[in-house]
Amino acid sequence: MKSPLLLLCLLMLNAFLPAQDLHFEHPNVPSNLLRNRINDLMQDQQGFIWIATTNGLGRYDGEKILEFHHHQNDTTSISDEYVTCLTEDQKGNIWIGTRRGLNLYDPQTATIRSYDLTTEGDPLETQKIQSVLEDHRGYIWVGTYGGLFRLQPAQQQCLYFNNDSTRHLRPLSHNNIYDIIEDAQHRLWLGTIGGISYCENNDSFHFTNILYDPVSPNGLDGDRFFRLVELPNGQLWAGGHDGLFQLIEKDGLQFIRHQHQADQPNSLSYNFIEDIQVDGNGKFWIGTYKGGLNEVLLPETPGDSLQFIHHRSNPSVPSSISSDRVRAVL
Repeated sequence: MKSPLLLLCLLMLNAFLPAQDLHFEHPNVPSNLLRNRINDLMQDQQGFIWIATTNGLGRYDGEKILEFHHHQNDTTSISDEYVTCLTEDQKGNIWIGTRRGLNLYDPQTATIRSYDLTTEGDPLETQKIQSVLEDHRGYIWVGTYGGLFRLQPAQQQCLYFNNDSTRHLRPLSHNNIYDIIEDAQHRLWLGTIGGISYCENNDSFHFTNILYDPVSPNGLDGDRFFRLVELPNGQLWAGGHDGLFQLIEKDGLQFIRHQHQADQPNSLSYNFIEDIQVDGNGKFWIGTYKGGLNEVLLPETPGDSLQFIHHRSNPSVPSSISSDRVRAVL
């Protein structure tokens, strides 16, 4: 019986084949980790693939998986089995977000250290981490169910931001933060359950919030944004529970939404977007909740529409993707 969740897909693309002829390999690795839902995938500077799952963390070397698990009363283990997100900093350390705190794996010493970001009075939701980012200055930004943290690892200093207007001059759009990116202009962008927030990463912390606005012709006709991405050409895109949005900076911010349309076979396969990633050629890929993997072809001439090539699960085709729910793409 096939698992209803994406395990791990290695894209093997023959450059001479058309895009719809992607072949997917299903690694036969003796590890229980691959029987769990995979929340995030990352490749480090040494080439290892890191796999964040709902039942532990794995490091894949192409042949076997080294597993990391939480062990009660062992402070050198990861703080929770439910691993949500991963990122590598400039020094090669691996930051590990879980449902019970932040961890740091040092590859030089092969040790794990836990970070307690919260202070007395912070809500428990702040321990549930959903996104981690290192910015160009070496700060670690952490998005949680209960707000945003900026950690300065060397000084052990931490700042906390949320949507409490009595605590912050310009509060966030929502406390539940799904994703954080830093664009080429060093602006921080947050995808939240209540819209999108952004600010100049210059210690001013003046967040601008873009909220649900279906009335305005150029408004944001959506509120839950799970993934943000910047393409090499500077274009910003956001994906959530109601389609794909292109952010256009013209007379303020404008938004173009792309959704599934039953009468258009090259439209987005499913509106609920789980992940967006850009490959080395600048092409971006979209993982959806029930519509498989979408390969996005940008228009070659102005005025043309986006083209979405669908890669769906087909039990009768062994080389197809293993599930139509694609939670993580690398």
